[in-house]
Amino acid sequence: MKTKNFKIILNLERIKPILEFLDNPQNKFKIIHVAGTNGKGSICHMISSILKTSGVKTALYTSPHLINQYERIKINNKPISEFDFLSISKKISKILNQNKMFLTEFELKTAIAFYYFAKNKVEIAVVETGLGGRFDATNICKNKIICVITSISFDHTEYLGNTLEEIALEKAGIIKKNRPLVLYPNQENSIIKIITQKCNELNCELIIPDKNLIIVKENLLNDNNTIFEYKNLKLELPLLGDHQTWNLLTALNVIEILKKTRKISDQDIQIGLKNISLHSRFEVLSRNPFFILDGAHNPGGSIILSECLKKFFYNKNLIAIFGVMKDKDIDGILKPIYKYFKKIFTTEVNNSRAMRSNKLSEIVRNFIPNTVSTKNVAEAIDFVFKEKNYDACIIFGSLYLAKEIFNHKKFKILP
Repeated sequence: MKTKNFKIILNLERIKPILEFLDNPQNKFKIIHVAGTNGKGSICHMISSILKTSGVKTALYTSPHLINQYERIKINNKPISEFDFLSISKKISKILNQNKMFLTEFELKTAIAFYYFAKNKVEIAVVETGLGGRFDATNICKNKIICVITSISFDHTEYLGNTLEEIALEKAGIIKKNRPLVLYPNQENSIIKIITQKCNELNCELIIPDKNLIIVKENLLNDNNTIFEYKNLKLELPLLGDHQTWNLLTALNVIEILKKTRKISDQDIQIGLKNISLHSRFEVLSRNPFFILDGAHNPGGSIILSECLKKFFYNKNLIAIFGVMKDKDIDGILKPIYKYFKKIFTTEVNNSRAMRSNKLSEIVRNFIPNTVSTKNVAEAIDFVFKEKNYDACIIFGSLYLAKEIFNHKKFKILP
Protein backbone atom coordinates (compact mmCIF):
# COMPACT_ATOMS: atom_id res chain seq x y z
CA MET A 1 0.00 0.00 0.00
CA LYS A 2 1.33 3.40 -0.92
CA THR A 3 1.14 5.55 2.18
CA LYS A 4 3.52 8.04 3.68
CA ASN A 5 3.52 7.08 7.35
CA PHE A 6 3.05 9.95 9.77
CA LYS A 7 4.02 12.48 7.12
CA ILE A 8 1.91 15.64 7.24
CA ILE A 9 0.97 17.05 3.83
CA LEU A 10 -1.94 19.43 4.13
CA ASN A 11 -4.20 19.49 1.08
CA LEU A 12 -7.28 17.68 -0.21
CA GLU A 13 -5.88 16.66 -3.60
CA ARG A 14 -4.99 13.06 -2.66
CA ILE A 15 -8.05 12.01 -0.69
CA LYS A 16 -10.57 13.54 -3.11
CA PRO A 17 -10.00 11.11 -6.05
CA ILE A 18 -9.79 8.12 -3.70
CA LEU A 19 -13.19 8.94 -2.24
CA GLU A 20 -14.56 9.40 -5.77
CA PHE A 21 -13.41 5.85 -6.58
CA LEU A 22 -15.33 4.76 -3.46
CA ASP A 23 -18.48 6.59 -4.64
CA ASN A 24 -18.01 9.51 -2.22
CA PRO A 25 -19.07 7.77 1.01
CA GLN A 26 -18.54 10.97 3.02
CA ASN A 27 -21.65 12.45 1.41
CA LYS A 28 -23.99 9.63 2.49
CA PHE A 29 -24.50 10.68 6.11
CA LYS A 30 -24.78 13.88 8.10
CA ILE A 31 -21.67 15.26 9.81
CA ILE A 32 -20.92 17.29 12.90
CA HIS A 33 -17.42 18.59 12.18
CA VAL A 34 -15.14 19.55 15.07
CA ALA A 35 -11.87 21.50 14.86
CA GLY A 36 -9.69 23.21 17.46
CA THR A 37 -6.46 22.85 19.40
CA ASN A 38 -7.62 21.33 22.68
CA GLY A 39 -10.86 19.73 23.82
CA LYS A 40 -11.86 18.18 20.49
CA GLY A 41 -11.85 14.62 21.78
CA SER A 42 -13.84 15.43 24.91
CA ILE A 43 -16.48 17.41 23.01
CA CYS A 44 -16.78 14.77 20.27
CA HIS A 45 -17.33 12.01 22.83
CA MET A 46 -19.94 14.07 24.68
CA ILE A 47 -21.95 14.77 21.53
CA SER A 48 -21.74 11.23 20.14
CA SER A 49 -22.63 9.58 23.46
CA ILE A 50 -25.76 11.71 23.85
CA LEU A 51 -26.80 11.05 20.24
CA LYS A 52 -26.27 7.30 20.63
CA THR A 53 -28.31 7.29 23.83
CA SER A 54 -31.15 9.11 22.06
CA GLY A 55 -31.37 6.32 19.48
CA VAL A 56 -29.43 7.90 16.60
CA LYS A 57 -27.05 5.54 14.79
CA THR A 58 -23.95 7.57 15.50
CA ALA A 59 -20.43 7.32 14.13
CA LEU A 60 -17.36 8.80 15.79
CA TYR A 61 -14.01 9.55 14.16
CA THR A 62 -11.23 10.84 16.41
CA SER A 63 -7.44 10.95 16.60
CA PRO A 64 -4.90 10.07 17.76
CA HIS A 65 -5.62 6.64 19.18
CA LEU A 66 -4.47 5.66 22.66
CA ILE A 67 -4.43 1.86 22.56
CA ASN A 68 -4.93 0.81 18.93
CA GLN A 69 -5.95 2.38 15.63
CA TYR A 70 -9.38 0.75 15.61
CA GLU A 71 -10.62 2.97 18.44
CA ARG A 72 -10.44 5.97 16.08
CA ILE A 73 -13.39 4.64 14.07
CA LYS A 74 -16.57 3.80 15.99
CA ILE A 75 -20.27 3.24 15.40
CA ASN A 76 -22.46 3.54 18.49
CA ASN A 77 -19.25 3.59 20.52
CA LYS A 78 -18.10 0.21 19.18
CA PRO A 79 -14.70 0.29 17.42
CA ILE A 80 -14.33 -1.00 13.90
CA SER A 81 -13.27 -4.65 13.84
CA GLU A 82 -9.80 -5.63 12.70
CA PHE A 83 -11.42 -7.61 9.88
CA ASP A 84 -13.41 -4.63 8.58
CA PHE A 85 -10.45 -2.28 8.95
CA LEU A 86 -8.12 -4.56 6.98
CA SER A 87 -10.76 -5.41 4.40
CA ILE A 88 -11.46 -1.74 3.60
CA SER A 89 -7.76 -0.95 3.74
CA LYS A 90 -7.09 -3.69 1.17
CA LYS A 91 -9.80 -2.26 -1.10
CA ILE A 92 -8.27 1.22 -0.92
CA SER A 93 -4.78 -0.19 -1.41
CA LYS A 94 -5.87 -1.78 -4.67
CA ILE A 95 -7.16 1.57 -5.92
CA LEU A 96 -3.93 3.30 -4.91
CA ASN A 97 -1.73 0.72 -6.63
CA GLN A 98 -3.77 0.63 -9.82
CA ASN A 99 -3.71 4.41 -10.15
CA LYS A 100 -0.19 5.02 -8.83
CA MET A 101 -1.45 7.26 -6.03
CA PHE A 102 -0.59 7.50 -2.36
CA LEU A 103 -2.21 8.70 0.84
CA THR A 104 -0.75 9.83 4.13
CA GLU A 105 -1.49 7.61 7.11
CA PHE A 106 -4.17 9.98 8.38
CA GLU A 107 -5.78 10.26 4.96
CA LEU A 108 -5.97 6.49 4.70
CA LYS A 109 -7.68 6.17 8.08
CA THR A 110 -10.08 8.97 7.13
CA ALA A 111 -11.03 7.20 3.90
CA ILE A 112 -11.51 3.92 5.79
CA ALA A 113 -13.74 5.68 8.33
CA PHE A 114 -15.96 7.37 5.74
CA TYR A 115 -16.37 4.16 3.75
CA TYR A 116 -17.16 2.15 6.90
CA PHE A 117 -19.72 4.70 8.10
CA ALA A 118 -21.49 4.80 4.73
CA LYS A 119 -21.47 1.01 4.38
CA ASN A 120 -23.16 0.71 7.78
CA LYS A 121 -25.68 3.47 7.03
CA VAL A 122 -24.99 5.71 10.01
CA GLU A 123 -27.24 8.72 10.39
CA ILE A 124 -24.79 11.19 11.93
CA ALA A 125 -21.00 11.09 12.21
CA VAL A 126 -19.14 13.22 14.72
CA VAL A 127 -15.85 13.89 12.96
CA GLU A 128 -12.73 15.39 14.56
CA THR A 129 -10.12 17.08 12.40
CA GLY A 130 -6.61 15.71 12.56
CA LEU A 131 -4.69 18.96 12.14
CA GLY A 132 -5.94 22.45 11.37
CA GLY A 133 -9.17 22.51 9.40
CA ARG A 134 -9.03 24.13 5.99
CA PHE A 135 -6.79 21.48 4.39
CA ASP A 136 -7.42 18.65 6.84
CA ALA A 137 -8.49 15.43 5.12
CA THR A 138 -11.78 15.41 7.02
CA ASN A 139 -12.75 18.74 5.43
CA ILE A 140 -13.51 16.92 2.19
CA CYS A 141 -16.97 16.21 3.61
CA LYS A 142 -19.80 18.40 2.35
CA ASN A 143 -22.84 17.16 4.26
CA LYS A 144 -22.19 19.10 7.46
CA ILE A 145 -25.13 20.01 9.67
CA ILE A 146 -23.17 21.71 12.47
CA CYS A 147 -19.56 22.87 12.80
CA VAL A 148 -17.74 23.24 16.10
CA ILE A 149 -14.52 25.06 16.94
CA THR A 150 -13.02 24.23 20.32
CA SER A 151 -10.31 26.00 22.32
CA ILE A 152 -7.64 27.52 20.07
CA SER A 153 -4.02 27.89 21.17
CA PHE A 154 -0.53 27.26 19.79
CA ASP A 155 0.30 23.87 18.27
CA HIS A 156 1.69 22.71 14.91
CA THR A 157 2.75 26.28 14.19
CA GLU A 158 4.98 25.12 11.31
CA TYR A 159 1.80 24.15 9.45
CA LEU A 160 -0.89 26.46 10.82
CA GLY A 161 0.87 29.76 11.48
CA ASN A 162 2.80 31.54 14.20
CA THR A 163 -0.04 33.67 15.60
CA LEU A 164 -3.36 32.75 17.16
CA GLU A 165 -5.08 34.69 14.41
CA GLU A 166 -3.40 32.65 11.67
CA ILE A 167 -4.24 29.42 13.48
CA ALA A 168 -7.86 30.55 13.93
CA LEU A 169 -8.16 31.19 10.20
CA GLU A 170 -7.02 27.65 9.45
CA LYS A 171 -9.48 26.18 11.96
CA ALA A 172 -12.24 28.37 10.50
CA GLY A 173 -11.73 26.60 7.19
CA ILE A 174 -14.22 23.94 8.32
CA ILE A 175 -17.11 26.43 8.54
CA LYS A 176 -19.87 25.54 6.07
CA LYS A 177 -22.09 28.10 4.35
CA ASN A 178 -25.55 28.47 5.93
CA ARG A 179 -24.73 26.00 8.69
CA PRO A 180 -24.52 26.90 12.41
CA LEU A 181 -21.16 27.12 14.16
CA VAL A 182 -20.77 26.54 17.88
CA LEU A 183 -17.64 28.23 19.26
CA TYR A 184 -15.96 27.24 22.52
CA PRO A 185 -16.65 30.36 24.61
CA ASN A 186 -13.40 30.90 26.52
CA GLN A 187 -11.38 32.34 23.60
CA GLU A 188 -9.16 35.33 22.97
CA ASN A 189 -11.07 38.32 21.59
CA SER A 190 -8.99 38.31 18.40
CA ILE A 191 -10.06 34.72 17.73
CA ILE A 192 -13.74 35.52 18.30
CA LYS A 193 -13.41 38.45 15.88
CA ILE A 194 -11.95 36.25 13.13
CA ILE A 195 -14.53 33.51 13.59
CA THR A 196 -17.35 36.05 13.65
CA GLN A 197 -16.13 37.61 10.40
CA LYS A 198 -15.94 34.20 8.73
CA CYS A 199 -19.47 33.31 9.87
CA ASN A 200 -20.78 36.60 8.52
CA GLU A 201 -19.15 35.92 5.16
CA LEU A 202 -20.77 32.49 4.95
CA ASN A 203 -24.14 33.46 6.43
CA CYS A 204 -23.65 31.14 9.39
CA GLU A 205 -25.37 31.43 12.74
CA LEU A 206 -22.63 31.79 15.36
CA ILE A 207 -23.40 30.36 18.80
CA ILE A 208 -21.07 31.31 21.65
CA PRO A 209 -22.50 29.65 24.77
CA ASP A 210 -23.33 31.64 27.89
CA LYS A 211 -21.86 30.27 31.09
CA ASN A 212 -25.11 28.89 32.46
CA LEU A 213 -23.48 25.71 33.72
CA ILE A 214 -22.55 25.43 37.40
CA ILE A 215 -20.15 22.98 39.02
CA VAL A 216 -21.96 21.53 42.02
CA LYS A 217 -19.38 18.97 43.12
CA GLU A 218 -16.06 17.50 42.01
CA ASN A 219 -15.01 14.05 43.17
CA LEU A 220 -11.27 13.51 42.91
CA LEU A 221 -10.98 11.29 45.97
CA ASN A 222 -13.68 8.77 45.10
CA ASP A 223 -15.54 8.67 41.78
CA ASN A 224 -13.38 10.87 39.56
CA ASN A 225 -16.35 12.84 38.23
CA THR A 226 -17.99 16.25 38.21
CA ILE A 227 -21.61 17.09 39.00
CA PHE A 228 -23.04 20.03 37.06
CA GLU A 229 -26.30 21.91 37.07
CA TYR A 230 -27.55 23.07 33.67
CA LYS A 231 -30.98 24.67 33.23
CA ASN A 232 -32.22 22.93 36.41
CA LEU A 233 -30.87 19.64 35.09
CA LYS A 234 -28.37 17.64 37.14
CA LEU A 235 -25.55 16.24 34.98
CA GLU A 236 -22.78 13.83 35.95
CA LEU A 237 -19.62 13.79 33.84
CA PRO A 238 -16.76 11.32 34.49
CA LEU A 239 -14.17 14.04 33.83
CA LEU A 240 -12.49 16.64 36.01
CA GLY A 241 -11.30 20.24 35.59
CA ASP A 242 -12.80 23.67 35.01
CA HIS A 243 -12.01 23.39 31.29
CA GLN A 244 -14.54 20.57 31.06
CA THR A 245 -17.19 23.14 31.99
CA TRP A 246 -16.42 24.97 28.74
CA ASN A 247 -16.21 21.72 26.77
CA LEU A 248 -19.55 20.57 28.13
CA LEU A 249 -21.19 23.92 27.41
CA THR A 250 -20.00 23.66 23.82
CA ALA A 251 -21.34 20.13 23.45
CA LEU A 252 -24.68 20.98 25.07
CA ASN A 253 -25.20 23.86 22.65
CA VAL A 254 -24.67 21.47 19.77
CA ILE A 255 -27.31 19.23 21.33
CA GLU A 256 -29.69 22.20 21.66
CA ILE A 257 -29.48 22.71 17.88
CA LEU A 258 -30.07 19.00 17.22
CA LYS A 259 -33.11 18.98 19.51
CA LYS A 260 -34.91 21.22 17.02
CA THR A 261 -35.15 18.33 14.56
CA ARG A 262 -34.61 15.23 16.75
CA LYS A 263 -36.06 13.80 19.92
CA ILE A 264 -33.33 14.11 22.53
CA SER A 265 -34.63 14.00 26.09
CA ASP A 266 -33.10 15.30 29.30
CA GLN A 267 -32.59 11.69 30.33
CA ASP A 268 -30.70 10.99 27.07
CA ILE A 269 -28.34 13.85 27.94
CA GLN A 270 -27.87 12.64 31.52
CA ILE A 271 -27.24 9.00 30.59
CA GLY A 272 -25.10 9.88 27.57
CA LEU A 273 -22.75 12.06 29.59
CA LYS A 274 -22.55 9.66 32.52
CA ASN A 275 -21.55 6.78 30.21
CA ILE A 276 -18.60 8.53 28.55
CA SER A 277 -15.36 6.58 28.73
CA LEU A 278 -12.43 8.83 27.90
CA HIS A 279 -8.84 8.25 28.96
CA SER A 280 -5.89 10.62 29.50
CA ARG A 281 -7.95 13.66 30.49
CA PHE A 282 -6.71 14.31 34.03
CA GLU A 283 -7.44 10.64 34.62
CA VAL A 284 -6.92 9.20 38.10
CA LEU A 285 -5.10 5.87 37.67
CA SER A 286 -4.56 5.25 41.38
CA ARG A 287 -5.04 7.09 44.66
CA ASN A 288 -2.48 5.59 47.03
CA PRO A 289 -0.33 7.25 45.87
CA PHE A 290 -2.09 9.41 43.30
CA PHE A 291 -1.15 8.78 39.68
CA ILE A 292 -2.74 11.20 37.22
CA LEU A 293 -2.54 10.71 33.44
CA ASP A 294 -3.11 13.73 31.22
CA GLY A 295 -2.65 14.25 27.50
CA ALA A 296 -1.23 17.79 27.76
CA HIS A 297 1.02 18.00 24.69
CA ASN A 298 0.96 21.70 23.79
CA PRO A 299 1.10 25.02 25.71
CA GLY A 300 -2.68 25.33 25.84
CA GLY A 301 -3.07 21.84 27.25
CA SER A 302 -0.31 22.52 29.76
CA ILE A 303 -2.10 25.66 30.99
CA ILE A 304 -5.25 23.58 31.50
CA LEU A 305 -3.26 20.94 33.38
CA SER A 306 -1.63 23.60 35.57
CA GLU A 307 -5.08 24.91 36.51
CA CYS A 308 -6.13 21.41 37.55
CA LEU A 309 -3.00 20.95 39.64
CA LYS A 310 -3.56 24.29 41.35
CA LYS A 311 -7.15 23.32 42.12
CA PHE A 312 -6.65 19.74 43.29
CA PHE A 313 -3.02 19.56 44.47
CA TYR A 314 -2.20 23.05 45.72
CA ASN A 315 0.93 23.04 47.94
CA LYS A 316 1.35 19.27 47.53
CA ASN A 317 4.58 17.45 46.74
CA LEU A 318 4.38 16.48 43.08
CA ILE A 319 6.67 14.60 40.75
CA ALA A 320 6.14 13.89 37.06
CA ILE A 321 6.79 11.57 34.16
CA PHE A 322 7.18 13.49 30.91
CA GLY A 323 7.41 12.05 27.40
CA VAL A 324 6.77 14.03 24.24
CA MET A 325 7.01 14.06 20.46
CA LYS A 326 10.07 15.79 19.05
CA ASP A 327 8.03 18.30 17.01
CA LYS A 328 6.36 19.81 20.10
CA ASP A 329 7.02 23.16 21.78
CA ILE A 330 8.69 21.73 24.87
CA ASP A 331 9.52 25.08 26.46
CA GLY A 332 5.93 26.18 25.88
CA ILE A 333 4.63 23.01 27.54
CA LEU A 334 6.93 23.34 30.56
CA LYS A 335 6.59 27.06 31.33
CA PRO A 336 3.06 26.94 32.80
CA ILE A 337 3.67 23.76 34.77
CA TYR A 338 7.26 23.17 35.87
CA LYS A 339 6.86 25.11 39.14
CA TYR A 340 4.52 22.41 40.49
CA PHE A 341 7.10 19.63 40.36
CA LYS A 342 10.01 18.90 42.64
CA LYS A 343 11.31 16.22 40.27
CA ILE A 344 10.68 15.05 36.70
CA PHE A 345 11.48 11.73 35.07
CA THR A 346 11.79 12.10 31.31
CA THR A 347 10.96 9.08 29.21
CA GLU A 348 10.60 7.91 25.61
CA VAL A 349 7.28 7.07 24.05
CA ASN A 350 7.37 4.02 21.79
CA ASN A 351 6.82 6.06 18.64
CA SER A 352 9.08 7.02 15.75
CA ARG A 353 8.25 10.70 16.34
CA ALA A 354 9.20 10.60 20.01
CA MET A 355 11.99 12.77 21.42
CA ARG A 356 14.82 10.80 22.95
CA SER A 357 14.74 10.86 26.73
CA ASN A 358 18.32 12.04 27.24
CA LYS A 359 17.80 14.99 24.90
CA LEU A 360 14.48 15.81 26.56
CA SER A 361 16.09 15.73 29.99
CA GLU A 362 18.66 18.33 28.88
CA ILE A 363 15.83 20.73 28.03
CA VAL A 364 13.84 19.96 31.18
CA ARG A 365 16.88 20.62 33.42
CA ASN A 366 16.73 24.25 32.33
CA PHE A 367 13.46 24.38 34.28
CA ILE A 368 13.93 21.70 36.95
CA PRO A 369 17.51 20.70 37.87
CA ASN A 370 16.22 17.56 39.58
CA THR A 371 15.52 15.70 36.33
CA VAL A 372 16.23 12.03 35.63
CA SER A 373 16.29 10.43 32.18
CA THR A 374 14.72 6.96 31.87
CA LYS A 375 14.84 4.68 28.86
CA ASN A 376 11.13 3.86 28.70
CA VAL A 377 7.77 4.36 30.44
CA ALA A 378 8.00 1.15 32.49
CA GLU A 379 11.37 2.20 33.92
CA ALA A 380 10.04 5.67 34.69
CA ILE A 381 7.11 4.22 36.66
CA ASP A 382 9.42 1.88 38.54
CA PHE A 383 11.63 4.85 39.46
CA VAL A 384 8.62 6.78 40.73
CA PHE A 385 7.50 3.93 42.98
CA LYS A 386 10.93 3.99 44.63
CA GLU A 387 10.48 7.67 45.49
CA LYS A 388 9.43 8.81 48.95
CA ASN A 389 7.47 11.78 50.27
CA TYR A 390 5.36 12.67 47.27
CA ASP A 391 1.61 13.17 47.08
CA ALA A 392 1.05 12.55 43.39
CA CYS A 393 2.79 11.66 40.16
CA ILE A 394 1.55 13.46 37.05
CA ILE A 395 2.16 11.72 33.72
CA PHE A 396 1.90 14.07 30.73
CA GLY A 397 3.32 15.17 27.39
CA SER A 398 1.71 12.85 24.86
CA LEU A 399 -1.50 10.90 24.42
CA TYR A 400 0.67 8.05 23.14
CA LEU A 401 1.86 7.46 26.71
CA ALA A 402 -1.48 5.89 27.57
CA LYS A 403 -0.95 2.43 26.05
CA GLU A 404 2.35 1.92 27.79
CA ILE A 405 0.94 3.18 31.09
CA PHE A 406 -2.09 0.91 30.83
CA ASN A 407 0.10 -2.09 30.06
CA HIS A 408 2.19 -1.57 33.20
CA LYS A 409 1.79 -4.17 35.94
CA LYS A 410 1.03 -1.46 38.52
CA PHE A 411 -2.17 -0.40 36.77
CA LYS A 412 -3.34 -3.43 34.74
CA ILE A 413 -5.94 -1.46 32.82
CA LEU A 414 -5.33 -3.55 29.70
CA PRO A 415 -5.67 -7.36 29.68
